[in-house]
Amino acid sequence: GDKVFVAIADTRGYYTGETEVVSRWSGHDIGLDRCGYRVRMPKSLLHSQRRTSERMPVAFDMAPRAVVRTPDLTGDIGSGLVLDLSGTGMRMRIALPREIVVGELLAIEVRFPNSIPTFEGLVEVVHVFPSRVPDARILGLRFVDERPDIAQAIHDLDLKRRGREAA
Repeated sequence: GDKVFVAIADTRGYYTGETEVVSRWSGHDIGLDRCGYRVRMPKSLLHSQRRTSERMPVAFDMAPRAVVRTPDLTGDIGSGLVLDLSGTGMRMRIALPREIVVGELLAIEVRFPNSIPTFEGLVEVVHVFPSRVPDARILGLRFVDERPDIAQAIHDLDLKRRGREAA
């Protein structure tokens, strides 16, 4: 009957929730003594992303576009709208002329207004999702090289935003 907090690992993050212990078990398997707890199915689980950096949703007034190219810069794949940005990656919506797959490397160029530095670099595709916009996809992209300049700019913008909210 004890209440316990559970965390279940997933490749895209983890799920957490509270549940109740039903019983304790023990056994001997492959030369090891093992024990554990049987728990009730949690009523709900909260999903959390594996993210160590702040994520900033991008406002429509910024309207940043990202140009996507092949990693060797020989071919343009297209351009799309940046949806959010963090120091470790970004999400964007783009109409794709060809299939993009998870694990693929791409080159990007992103131009933001004033507060966030323009940058170019290699990204790895970590997610490909359908978009509500016809013929477009949402790409989750991880920067191959760390971007402390972007992380700092996001942090500074967040501090400014919080300052305005407090005023």
